[in-house]
Amino acid sequence: MHGTALALLVVAVALTGLAPLLVWVAWLLRRARAGSATSSPRGAGGLRPLWVALAGAAVLFLGTGGYLLAGGPGGSEESPPAPEPSPSEIALPTTFAGLPLVDGRTGREAVDETARLHGLSFPLVSAAIGRYEGSGGTAEVWIAAAAGPAAARDLARRMADRMGEGRGPFDPPRLRSPGVWETRGLGQAHYFLATGSEVWWISADPGIVRRALADLEEMTRG
Repeated sequence: MHGTALALLVVAVALTGLAPLLVWVAWLLRRARAGSATSSPRGAGGLRPLWVALAGAAVLFLGTGGYLLAGGPGGSEESPPAPEPSPSEIALPTTFAGLPLVDGRTGREAVDETARLHGLSFPLVSAAIGRYEGSGGTAEVWIAAAAGPAAARDLARRMADRMGEGRGPFDPPRLRSPGVWETRGLGQAHYFLATGSEVWWISADPGIVRRALADLEEMTRG
């Protein structure tokens, strides 16, 4: 809209500047046709409609350009694009596999880190990452929220297919039980599954795997 307004303003300025020249040319043509060597007050007065037309056009373009440049009826600039909504927060469990939460990330930070570390090009609604640590060992919980249950199942399948290609530090995953994938890597056991609109991934040291699986089952039940 601003480009159109500026173009109209340029035309208005051009008409204002060229009006005297155009009237003078019209006067010369009129005198040549009349065969008169000098102009008469009546002849000059006959050019008044041309003056009026040029002035009216200049005012019209100037007014329209100014109106559009001001932003239309509201007299304001064009509204900026709506900001991208921030991912909703996902509540992390305060304890997992008997270990306390020592570091938790949610929202945009967690979404970006999940996509970066797992090489995902899948749109995520939100995400959460929790690290748990204590005398029993360490564990991590990754939660990625997709657009719906079908999208979550698709994401889990794509993760399994990607690891099955042998890329990354994880062994090709296998189905431990319906919908629950198991893999090994980085000295830990890893499990992931789609539940509702979310994909859960847990990592746990060997000594706390049983407790981690029990907590995973409890947290994702239903």
